[in-house]
Amino acid sequence: MPNQNKPISPLADIAPHILQLWKSRLMDKQIVQALRKKIDTKCYGIGFTKFIQVRTDMGLLRTHQQGHTMESICDTMLELRGMYPKAGMREIISLLHHEEGMSVSRSVIKSYFTIYEADLVCQQRPAACKGDAFGLLE
Repeated sequence: MPNQNKPISPLADIAPHILQLWKSRLMDKQIVQALRKKIDTKCYGIGFTKFIQVRTDMGLLRTHQQGHTMESICDTMLELRGMYPKAGMREIISLLHHEEGMSVSRSVIKSYFTIYEADLVCQQRPAACKGDAFGLLE
């Protein structure tokens, strides 16, 4: 078990690893475990709480912390839909994360598609739109 009283590794040393693991969309606990393998644990330590503080200081916020709404993603979605017209919900979430640095919840993307692109939803999933089995149409 790591000692919480050890100093944290210099940010310049761990920041590239944090960004790489962040882009891989790992959970915070998984990132901490991976960081412990990367740093010299004889001299330095990193705990979950300290990692969250470092992550927040780096500006890496989770989905609900960013608090995106349909209105806040509308302009970005128009750009992405121009470049990727056939991208589905999962692809759009990934594109927003990797290209724009935005973590957006599935419910916000689902609402966006339901309101702004209902015709495309029906083209993509005709069986789902008939009986509204997935709750996309209201």
